[in-house]
Amino acid sequence: MNTSMDTIETDKAFRYLVETSENVVNAVKDLDGAQWTFKPAPDRWSIGEVVEHLGVVEGYFQQNVVPRLRDAPAPPADRDPQHVDGLVLAMVDGPPFGAPPQILPSGRWTPQESLREFLEKRNQTAAFLHASAAEHRQHALPHPAFGVLDGYQWVLFIAVHSARHAKQILVVKADPAFPTN
Repeated sequence: MNTSMDTIETDKAFRYLVETSENVVNAVKDLDGAQWTFKPAPDRWSIGEVVEHLGVVEGYFQQNVVPRLRDAPAPPADRDPQHVDGLVLAMVDGPPFGAPPQILPSGRWTPQESLREFLEKRNQTAAFLHASAAEHRQHALPHPAFGVLDGYQWVLFIAVHSARHAKQILVVKADPAFPTN
């Protein structure tokens, strides 16, 4: 198998990055202050917290994963990249798992700033995808939930992560107590 990522994969990942960021934007369009801060339960995140988390995760990817991927070792030779791709993509409907403290929402930004941060970092993720596409399958780093992911799979994970949280936003909005504007 050719270990470099081909144009079809790059296009697929780029379309998924765009689609999932548009889903987030559409899910939060026209929200007022009460809607951004509404929590369906004390232990659940508000929409503002979800969007802040998305911005933090995209920033974490840019600051802590992207620089390390360039010099990371090759993935194990016996690893089936398409199988791992499928596992990452299936996470969109998988069970929730806890976020480590460094990526939890903490009120660092307003909801609008959080959305702007998410979109700015998403643009950087797309640029990373295109900048060194031929190398993405050649370098891999461990992910806490999936084991070793190559660069392409890390990009898929970032897109899936926002898809999961866009669904979470829709669940919050569907709560019977969600404020109307």
